[in-house]
Amino acid sequence: SESSIAELKKNGALILPFAQNSNFLEISFINNRNFSDKESAVLSKLTDQTLWLRLSDTQIGDKSIEEIIKLKNLTRLHLENTKITDAALSKLASLKNLEYLNLIGTQITDVGLRQLANNKNLKKIYLWQSKATQAGVDELKKSLTNATVDLGISQKEVEEFLKAKADTVSDDVYKKK
Repeated sequence: SESSIAELKKNGALILPFAQNSNFLEISFINNRNFSDKESAVLSKLTDQTLWLRLSDTQIGDKSIEEIIKLKNLTRLHLENTKITDAALSKLASLKNLEYLNLIGTQITDVGLRQLANNKNLKKIYLWQSKATQAGVDELKKSLTNATVDLGISQKEVEEFLKAKADTVSDDVYKKK
């Protein structure tokens, strides 16, 4: 309804149609970094229409999951750089259509990853700068064999990259040989 859309917009949501001639929506709170658990009840205003939800860089935490799991058609969920913890992840199993989950920069650990093992439709999970380990990722991949679980590059790999020196012959395309 128009009133539901207006209430979401009042809370800083950007609402985009998913496709032409479709009532499915993408809802994004990229314009409201202060969006938190207190306002999260507004998320369930469009339970049937929401396919993608972007809560990146907001103040939401585990309490918001109660509203998120009401979005039964949700396929893509961005929770990067939020206060989400392991406690919330077990509830995501009720999202039967969820294919994409971004948990970059969260406090998610290997314990939380075990909770995702029942989300058989998950195809992509992003965990860079979380508390998850390679061992936890490997364990999750045993349950979700068709999923890509991306832990990103390690701090050690970043340090090695920064130490690397350019090959002066092959890397300088402007240098005359």
